[in-house]
Amino acid sequence: MKESAKSLIELHNISKHAFELILEYIYTGTCNFSSDTIMELFVMSDRFILLDLKDKCSKYLERVLSDQTVNDILNVAENLHSSALVEKCKNLLKRLEQAKKV
Repeated sequence: MKESAKSLIELHNISKHAFELILEYIYTGTCNFSSDTIMELFVMSDRFILLDLKDKCSKYLERVLSDQTVNDILNVAENLHSSALVEKCKNLLKRLEQAKKV
């Protein structure tokens, strides 16, 4: 691996704050989620194969799921193969569609 010969490893497509939160999670097992960072943490937890963190992110996203967030969350959940979250999103979209018909 070329990273083993370097003293500095560059990470792309992750903010400093999100990476700090991931390190916090790795070292402490806890992470403070916020609406500002949750999507990035969800994606990065998948990228770094932090399955417990990915699951916690998914559960957080389930709690904040709304008509305003459902499309963005569904898009990411499908890309990350998060089947439970995809199902919750699709159920909400069905309910929203039924409400429009009434």
